[in-house]
Amino acid sequence: MKQSSSLRALLLTFLAETRGVRIGIAGNALCGIATVVLALLAVWCTREIVDVACRHDIRALGRLAILLCLLLLARLLASKCGQRLEAWSITRFSNRMRSAMFSRIMNGSFMATPGIHSADIVNRLSSDIGGISSTFCSTVPAIIVSVFSLIGSFIFLLAIAPSMALIVTVLMPLSILVGKFSLSKSRRLTREIRDTESGLHRVMQEDISHRLLVATLGYSGRAQEDFDGWQNRYFRLTMRRNDFGLFAGGMVTFGFMAGYALMFLYCAYGLARGTVSFATMTALLQLVAMVQRPVVDLSHKLSPLARASVSVDRIMQLRDSYPPRSSAVSAGTRHGDKLSFENVWFRYKPENDYVFSDFTADIPLGKITAIYGATGSGKTTLLRLILGLCTPLQGRIISPFISSGFDNIIYIPQGNTLLSGTILSNLLMGKPDADDKEINEALYLAAADFVERLPQGVLTACGEHGYGFSEGQAQRIAVARGLLRLMAVRNSRTDAPVLFLMDEPTSSLDSLTERTMLDRLTQYLCGLTVIIITHKDELRKYAYKDLSL
Repeated sequence: MKQSSSLRALLLTFLAETRGVRIGIAGNALCGIATVVLALLAVWCTREIVDVACRHDIRALGRLAILLCLLLLARLLASKCGQRLEAWSITRFSNRMRSAMFSRIMNGSFMATPGIHSADIVNRLSSDIGGISSTFCSTVPAIIVSVFSLIGSFIFLLAIAPSMALIVTVLMPLSILVGKFSLSKSRRLTREIRDTESGLHRVMQEDISHRLLVATLGYSGRAQEDFDGWQNRYFRLTMRRNDFGLFAGGMVTFGFMAGYALMFLYCAYGLARGTVSFATMTALLQLVAMVQRPVVDLSHKLSPLARASVSVDRIMQLRDSYPPRSSAVSAGTRHGDKLSFENVWFRYKPENDYVFSDFTADIPLGKITAIYGATGSGKTTLLRLILGLCTPLQGRIISPFISSGFDNIIYIPQGNTLLSGTILSNLLMGKPDADDKEINEALYLAAADFVERLPQGVLTACGEHGYGFSEGQAQRIAVARGLLRLMAVRNSRTDAPVLFLMDEPTSSLDSLTERTMLDRLTQYLCGLTVIIITHKDELRKYAYKDLSL
């Protein structure tokens, strides 16, 4: 039942995604059908060639030879056109689905807890979407072509040798039974292989990303064992599926060979008795292959369908893990001309303790507020409530920022948040059209003007997780990026109030650099509503108000 529901999901959930490639899919199927028609005409032509050759009709033989060459060339052309359309459809469909899923993840609820490792997400966006695309754009047209080929070849064979047509078709149920049995088995093994592949990607990504940590912990040997263990499991499962596929395919091929042998012997005895001509034998041997080949192809298509159904399950799970982010104001939050918490109660799960219980506080607008407290006191949760990522269970939040989404909110998270690329590419994330003056101003305000002294300046390469820079340097570049975002918001000519949030912005800075940054920032941010999460007393001195949690 679960299997059939997945196959229905394969057809229904992703059918809408074929809008941009339906012409390509249909064209691929039509090219395949044209190839079958041309192949049948070639069979007829070869029969006629043998027949006129036996009659020594040289003139007719020349005409038929030209016709056969034209048919073969047309068949080759139709085949290559179909392959071209198939490649175009698969690539276009994959890109469309991957783009939709990427958008879903990036714009979905920020409180989503998918429990899916990032390496597994990448694996699903790559392998699983590739499998689904191949099924729609390659397997489905191939099934249509196989059915057409089966029907056309069978009718042709029935017209020439009715008894043999019926005998050959007796072997078809064997292929169907073997294929049906292999479907569920292949699906189960495919699910295990996909899960193992995701685990392997997780190990590779985390161990490579934290290579220094692994080495200094003396864990390199164990990490290698863990990696080899995942690879061995992947190898065993892949070989089991391969062996099972070989057995199932061998059974089907045996039926194919038996049918061909029966037809060959039928023709041989027919030649001996004079009931079958040599021309008819040539046609029959080609036709029996054309009748049985679609059955073999159809049985082989069941395995890709099973794999695609597993991929659908995995993509559906990923999609459901990131529900759309509501643009509406959440319950318990009201728009107003102040930022305040009134008797707010909140906890993440019913079984958890309350993070806030009857919490009441006011945050002044147009001023700097420092929020401080011990680890686990709820500083991060408070930010999430302000951003509208969490909803109070009781009480209410009054805020002038909730109606604008993130358009007028600048948030600088804690830690190293640089992306691979260059310093410039990171800065331009805040304001893509920033000019040199704005970039230099942002770097100066963030006390990141050390960038100007680097040999390549803002074009200095930035590795993954800010590799190549100290934590303090990366932190200051991130603050400069946030300031460029503030410039972009101010240039948008909106009357909506602006909220500037910083989470431990000076945690990795020495006291002199910290003082330099804060002196510059407090002057530039004057008049804005600024909230700073901190545990440092120095930073609290710059705040208009302290909020202790």
